[in-house]
Amino acid sequence: MPMFYRTANEYFDPVLYDALTTSPDALDALDESKLRQLSYAAAAASAASAHARGECAHASVIYACALRILQYANISAGDRRVRRIELRVKLGDARAGAGAWRSAASAYAAALRDAGLIAKKMVPVSVKDDTMKEWNDGVESAETYVDGGDEKLDDDGAATLGSYLARCNASASKASIKGLFTGETLFRIGEACHHAGRYGRALLAYETALVLQPDGPTSKSAAMVWLACGEMFAGLGKPEAAIKYFTKVMTSPNDAALSVGDVLCEMATCYAMMKREQDAERCMGKVCNDEKSAPVRITNIIKVAWHQFESEKNTQKALKTLKEVNEIKKTSEGLYTLGRMYYKMGNFDGADACLIEACEMDPLSPKIWLEIGTLYLKGLKLPEIALKSFGRARELATAIKAREEGYVKHSSYGSEVENLTKHTDEEVVTLEDEARMYKGDTHQQLGQPSHALREYEECVDSARIQMRKLKIIVWAVILLQRAFRAHRERKAIKEGRKPLKIAPVVVPPIEDAEQAKLEAYQRQLKPRMMTSASKKYDMMREPRKVTIPEEQKSATDLMKSFTLGDKKKNSAAVAKTKTNAKTSLLGFRSSLKSPESAASGSLVGFGGRATLAPASKKTKSLFT
Repeated sequence: MPMFYRTANEYFDPVLYDALTTSPDALDALDESKLRQLSYAAAAASAASAHARGECAHASVIYACALRILQYANISAGDRRVRRIELRVKLGDARAGAGAWRSAASAYAAALRDAGLIAKKMVPVSVKDDTMKEWNDGVESAETYVDGGDEKLDDDGAATLGSYLARCNASASKASIKGLFTGETLFRIGEACHHAGRYGRALLAYETALVLQPDGPTSKSAAMVWLACGEMFAGLGKPEAAIKYFTKVMTSPNDAALSVGDVLCEMATCYAMMKREQDAERCMGKVCNDEKSAPVRITNIIKVAWHQFESEKNTQKALKTLKEVNEIKKTSEGLYTLGRMYYKMGNFDGADACLIEACEMDPLSPKIWLEIGTLYLKGLKLPEIALKSFGRARELATAIKAREEGYVKHSSYGSEVENLTKHTDEEVVTLEDEARMYKGDTHQQLGQPSHALREYEECVDSARIQMRKLKIIVWAVILLQRAFRAHRERKAIKEGRKPLKIAPVVVPPIEDAEQAKLEAYQRQLKPRMMTSASKKYDMMREPRKVTIPEEQKSATDLMKSFTLGDKKKNSAAVAKTKTNAKTSLLGFRSSLKSPESAASGSLVGFGGRATLAPASKKTKSLFT
């Protein structure tokens, strides 16, 4: 039970405190008569005490109640405005402490607009009318805390605002907002807007705070603020401004908990966005070749590994680095990069396992879904699954393009989603276009040209899209021409203008016996070329010959070697008989010119030509 809070004999009701902090609808249930009976000073003191105890969520509710009480307080309009701005800043601090970054950014924006430091929020006059009007931030309502959009970046905006606040905060100043927006306050506003994805307002707050307090906030170093500004400028597609801040971080990278290699990787990314490939290659080369410049952030280690694989062609080193990174801490970015590497190496099963696991960790990344579709289309040859993956990638890319009120996804150093797959606005547009194109290619593979043409029509017009569309159209014209010719021929036959032609059955003639034999001989298996490796392999396959002594042979084996007469003459006769038999097989037309030729030899020839074989001596009978 919280204590009673007393301010000039005024107390904040503890029962109401419990009701407000336990029931979300209790604040809306307070009507004007009840609010007039309460003291905003007592509510503010109660909220400050809860914030000091670390009860940030409770403090934010009580601060919101104090703001509603304040609009009915019996004080002057000027005093009410100053106290309202102060309470809104404290409300933003409490919400930021509770981790509600977008709500905190909205409260800070209301305070800044009420103080006149940023432009007023524009709202439509009515639902049916498109005319816009400025919103009155003095009204305490839910619409006041709806974020009105991000700020536009101006080169001199931070310097002008910083000099104005410096004059307002001077000791001799009589400004109404004196002391409300100090350097520390602006650093907190910048951090909340950074986490909320309002990069324009965060940069305005950070740069103004650096004008008022160049050494940075008390909670962290100035290098951390420079790093955040560089990352936000890079995220907004302004690499020139980002490099200026990364150059400042290079002077003291340890203060930002980074190494020189981490800063060089960020600068290489900016140079690549500026199409300065040589400078980007120089930065990455220094990181890869200098051990002292090794990065410590997982994101940058992954960048270095991919550079080693893609540019330096050092596959083994890159693969080893990525495996070690994923063993230390598995991230969707690391698994996605490892899957891409496996795909380019031809290891489709390994790529499939890595990409599926990366998708489970970050299911809202269009880059992962696009890579999965490419793998299943070109690698695993499963177009049905690829079609679903490309469709999912296109949906996610479209959703990111139309993200809620232009919020930027916070993926910078130290954030909860730091190691997720990242993409700029330009990359999202490219991802959506590639997903549509590859989806059309998949439809084309599945034999659905009309669906493919529909997908190509939605893509950004380019040479590759025109070639794909032209291929489908030309093939459709050819099919239509063939169908029309067939229809015209059928119509002519039906009307009797053209006789029906029945193609005769062509019976192949009986080929000459000699030609058939020649073709059969040519179709015989040719002896394969023997290399040293094949000979060695054949020797390993052939069983070893074992010589068995005569006394150990069986009766069957002894009968195999039994012959009659002279063994040498008999073997020569048998060999000659086999040779004659082989020679006779090659004779396609043999004819004897004379009886003498039959006694002296045989005529062997092709196509009627006779060739005289050499005469052999007459062999003796086996029994002589």
